[in-house]
Amino acid sequence: MNFLNLLSRLNLYKLKKAFGSPIDIYTLVSSTTDVRTGETVIQTKVTHVRRAIILPDTQTRKQLMRKMAAGTEASRDFTAAGSYDRSQRKVIIDSRDTPGLSELTADDWIVFKGDRYQIVEVECPDTDFSWMLTIRKQLGEVPQQTLSVKCDDLVSPGDAVGAE
Repeated sequence: MNFLNLLSRLNLYKLKKAFGSPIDIYTLVSSTTDVRTGETVIQTKVTHVRRAIILPDTQTRKQLMRKMAAGTEASRDFTAAGSYDRSQRKVIIDSRDTPGLSELTADDWIVFKGDRYQIVEVECPDTDFSWMLTIRKQLGEVPQQTLSVKCDDLVSPGDAVGAE
């Protein structure tokens, strides 16, 4: 691993420590609709990420303003209306946190703090260290979540289990 790769990994780790939050990535596997009843059966694959970098709204706005300022210097055209969407966020996911995930599409979604976010844009840097996602909150929609329940915290291997 060369110095640039090491530096990129170190910066990614610092961002995960500062802005890291748990998310679930739902990847659409298949979707079938029964012709007679109209019922749709959706199969998804869930990938849990312990620390995804969820950039705060202020950082996302600063990034957008930098892009707009760079565009106005180059062409001198400036749009008068605002183009910032409050329900839109930027997410950076370390590729080591998602080893079984080969690609993300617009059919996939993320659940973060009980809210569903649709993936709008996927960027993969040249280094393949991370995914950079633009996600938009789906307002008024309750996410269908797959909840995993573990009981290994509650019972030690040496404890006796039985009805009391």
